[in-house]
Amino acid sequence: MQSTISKETAWKATNVQFLYRHRNGRYYVRTLGVGNQKWTSLKTSLLSVAKNRMKEHVDAAERQKTAGLPADAAGRLTFGKAMQDYRVRLAVADMRPNTKAYCEAGLKLVLKSWDGVEILNVRRITSRMVEECTGWP
Repeated sequence: MQSTISKETAWKATNVQFLYRHRNGRYYVRTLGVGNQKWTSLKTSLLSVAKNRMKEHVDAAERQKTAGLPADAAGRLTFGKAMQDYRVRLAVADMRPNTKAYCEAGLKLVLKSWDGVEILNVRRITSRMVEECTGWP
């Protein structure tokens, strides 16, 4: 008589697309990037919290796909490059000249008050870093 041993998988699919539960009880989201898939822990064992957190990850993956960027390139955006892209969009924006000047003055103030901000990865800039640099509470 042959005994059948069923191998339990580590992942259990939920009724929500892209949302999986690991056998440790935590929820993970599986996003599909450009040619790869990415598993990200949602750091919760509550389904309702996982659903809310999952939406942010799925939306970010969709934005990367539609932008045509490789999945890794989006994580390497520096503040200087983001500021350059913002200035390009600001130049063609349908705004009053004084509004554009105000936005540009804000950029100049950040550059003047925060040395080396241009080379920082935008994903690594925290609110604490901004508070320390600017002195704002």
